[in-house]
Amino acid sequence: MPTQEQKAALQRLKAFTGSNEFVHSWEGDRAPGEIEALLLHATADKARTALLDMSAAVINVGAFNGQSAIPRVEKQDSITEWASGNGTQIRQFKKEAVATYFDDLFHFVSAMTLSLVKDDHYQRLTRNDLFHGHLVHDLSGALPDILMVFHGKEYPADTQETPSENARKLEAKNNHPDKVPFREFTSREVGYLRRNTVYSVRQHRFWNLNYERARLAGNPYGVFLDKPFDYAEYGLLDPLVLDQDNLGTNLGDVNCFSSEGVTSFLKMNP
Repeated sequence: MPTQEQKAALQRLKAFTGSNEFVHSWEGDRAPGEIEALLLHATADKARTALLDMSAAVINVGAFNGQSAIPRVEKQDSITEWASGNGTQIRQFKKEAVATYFDDLFHFVSAMTLSLVKDDHYQRLTRNDLFHGHLVHDLSGALPDILMVFHGKEYPADTQETPSENARKLEAKNNHPDKVPFREFTSREVGYLRRNTVYSVRQHRFWNLNYERARLAGNPYGVFLDKPFDYAEYGLLDPLVLDQDNLGTNLGDVNCFSSEGVTSFLKMNP
């Protein structure tokens, strides 16, 4: 659960609507009615129940995985196994408009980072980069909010060598007409510093945070970062993970493999 310091920092972030060296903000479209209805719930348990009600458990997981345009993959490389989330259940949104809304959020984040970094350092909807976000019940303000924390640049080649290489091999087999060109990256690149984006359903606004390592000590949103464990002991850089638990209560994870032809879905506990 977030500390008072983290709650105060989150309120400052959500009050910010411009751009500076630490954060860039954009306004997005309003959410569908089903998603905005989540704002009515004062507790995370009630919001989670509502999220379950607007989705249905996938019964035939094999058929669901078969939707992917990456053919003949091993079980561990299927979309349901690759998907983020500690939950035990894969769930599809009952209404196509809701799934499309989440697809659009991922595409917006990708386009937003393209406007912030040079050349090919933006976030791509590929297996090694941007494919998941965490839904969070936020009680830091006077009214409840639903946030989504996007983690791009998930598998750098220098710190996550095996999943990065596996992603490269899988993406090479992707035969979807709208597939995104694969690009390997490292944790030392400029795009990696902007790997964290927060979205507010109540404000329909995005904030992309810039965690420049040399200036972390003076960053007002550094309190959101997960502790870097013992990375330094192995000569690795801080992974710069904005921990969703530092913003509120995690409800479940949304995963997007639209570049493989699969619309956004949930992974969460029933």
